[in-house]
Amino acid sequence: QKSKYLSLKEELASKARVVAQYSNTIAELKGSNHQLRELLMNQQSVQQKLNEELERITQQKSNLDALISAQITRQDESELAMYNNIDAIQDQNRIEQQTLRQELNES
Repeated sequence: QKSKYLSLKEELASKARVVAQYSNTIAELKGSNHQLRELLMNQQSVQQKLNEELERITQQKSNLDALISAQITRQDESELAMYNNIDAIQDQNRIEQQTLRQELNES
């Protein structure tokens, strides 16, 4: 009976060690789970900030595109006005030259 008692005691001690190992494993898993939750929350926060930054940059690019387009339009209009001015001056010069030739021919 004493050997049966010692055998049961050893079996109980063995099972207690297994339970302790399981408890340690569960505690480690809970700790890991907590760390993973924190990492996920941090990742979501970083992702949100990146999305906001991307939105800001996209808006800036859109604004720059509009400014560039407006500048090109103004430059095109300015060049067109300049060429029209040159054409008008050349026309005026031709008229004046023609008038001077006529006056010379008449005199």
